[in-house]
Amino acid sequence: MKNCLDTSIWIKVFHNGANSHHFSPLVIKSENLIVSTMTLYEVWKYCLRTVGPETGNSLISALKPGNVIFIDEKISHLAASISHGKRISMAEAPIYATASLNDAILRTQDDHFKDLPHVRYFPKIKTKNFRG
Repeated sequence: MKNCLDTSIWIKVFHNGANSHHFSPLVIKSENLIVSTMTLYEVWKYCLRTVGPETGNSLISALKPGNVIFIDEKISHLAASISHGKRISMAEAPIYATASLNDAILRTQDDHFKDLPHVRYFPKIKTKNFRG
């Protein structure tokens, strides 16, 4: 089964944060990993805001061994339908659509996904001194 990690998961893995033990093995098995270009965007934005471009480049390179899926017309249409019907943000809907159209499980800590098909939801664990 393929996996698609939501941005919140990547951030946990980068920081070795709470729950990261669930996700780190998925990053290592990159042949079963798909990455939405929207995830690349969100992770880069997070890096610019928190760790700067130099560290950000290192973090972004961790995503690239996965199969990067560009947002095409099919993904755009499904994402718009999901965003409209489920009230999921414009940034989040393409990530879910990418996973859905590529027969992948979306692994996330964002509760707005938890009741959708093909989602594996992990509740956030609050920790001190952690951004993300």
